[in-house]
Amino acid sequence: MVAAWTGQVHRMGREIKGLGLVDFDNGDGYYCWRYPEAAIPRYHGYDEGFAGRMKIV
Repeated sequence: MVAAWTGQVHRMGREIKGLGLVDFDNGDGYYCWRYPEAAIPRYHGYDEGFAGRMKIV
């Protein structure tokens, strides 16, 4: 099941950062989604990583 999910995410051009954690490159940083979030509520720069996540207003 994890392998199938990983394959789907990679085919969409997204970066898996951990189990249930996916970053979406937007050119200035990453939109960041973490399971079980219903939407993509956070953003972080290229250098900040998960710890630097900020809420998208």
